[in-house]
Amino acid sequence: MTTGAFISPMSALRQVKNAEPLDSRTSAALDKVIRDAARYVPFYRKHWNSAGVDFNHFDVARDLQRLPILRKSDLLKCPPEERIDSRFANQQVVAEPTSGSTGVPFAMPIDKRMHRRRRTRFLKALLAVGYRPGQRLMLISNPPYPQGAKWVRWTYADLRRGEVDVFEVYARTRPQVLYGPLSSLLILARRITESAIKVPPPKVVVSTAEQLRSVHRDLLGRAFGAGIADFYGMTELGLVAYSKPTSDEYRVMKDDLHVELLPAEGTNLERLIVTDLGGGVMPLIRFDTGDLVRRDFSLKGGPITLFSGREVDCLRRADGGWVSPYEVTVALDQLPGIRQYQVAQRRDLTIDLFVTTADANPSAVLDSAGRVLRMVCGDSTRVEVHSRAEEPLVPGRKQRTVCSHADI
Repeated sequence: MTTGAFISPMSALRQVKNAEPLDSRTSAALDKVIRDAARYVPFYRKHWNSAGVDFNHFDVARDLQRLPILRKSDLLKCPPEERIDSRFANQQVVAEPTSGSTGVPFAMPIDKRMHRRRRTRFLKALLAVGYRPGQRLMLISNPPYPQGAKWVRWTYADLRRGEVDVFEVYARTRPQVLYGPLSSLLILARRITESAIKVPPPKVVVSTAEQLRSVHRDLLGRAFGAGIADFYGMTELGLVAYSKPTSDEYRVMKDDLHVELLPAEGTNLERLIVTDLGGGVMPLIRFDTGDLVRRDFSLKGGPITLFSGREVDCLRRADGGWVSPYEVTVALDQLPGIRQYQVAQRRDLTIDLFVTTADANPSAVLDSAGRVLRMVCGDSTRVEVHSRAEEPLVPGRKQRTVCSHADI
């Protein structure tokens, strides 16, 4: 069990200077989710007691920065049952696996109310970037898919089936709005420019899951002939912020989330710390996303203009095709017995898979991981599997779980 990180007086002072004043609604929501967590979640009770937080005299506007930052490593060291709000003990929840950019599989429990709030945020952002109900929406994702999608003209393309299948769904659907991981969109864009099949351009393309740079935005804009929006989110929190096709500024979903931006030592970026104001079966309070942001202070309010930390590295197949890193993480996240992994492709297209196992029979886990990766990348791909000791997660820096040195 971890006690979390203590905050030095100077660090706390910088945090206070950086914090925006809390409005009454946010202050009340923060106070409730924090006090509920202290009462009903054993992990937080121990986590905060170890940091010397006294809730008899706690004032959220004054003392929020006294709560230690929560990191994924803290949660991984804690028994799952201690992370759960005891009021949800008998309720049905869904565990969504995620590795993000750390390569550490982790299951996020989501209750029905949390799911509704996340779905509402997603729909609000879709409407904000140009989607209208009744339009054909194509989503590149992985199962399971919601029931009734076809009745609202939503079509799902299974990214695990590869670029050819995704392109066939795109050509058949002729979507007015296209949504998917950036790497999958880049692969689809390459296929579109090489194909003789002409598909009417969508009105808007929504990129997600990986860091969208200006070069990516320009490439997608030319290939699809559409405006490019960006959704920033993660399995732990759902959608956090979005940008419209006409702007580089990101808008945070402040109705549901409280965001803090703390100094990142040695950079001109800031650490992204998020609290889910809705609580839920496993509340996340002052959660360090591991991502960094850049703000533009020449604009009113100093909006976020860049989320940094999720690099795009597509793997090159031996047959000349491409594999999205999202396909790789989706496949490996499902395997039991893995504590951490990293996939690295050499210039000769050989792939090294480094795995840290949590199983008494590591050879079986390594064999399964290698077999799954070969299925994703193609049987002709040479995959070398290596056992590796667990590498510590460094706050403010994400491991590139999938990286490629192959020539593009």
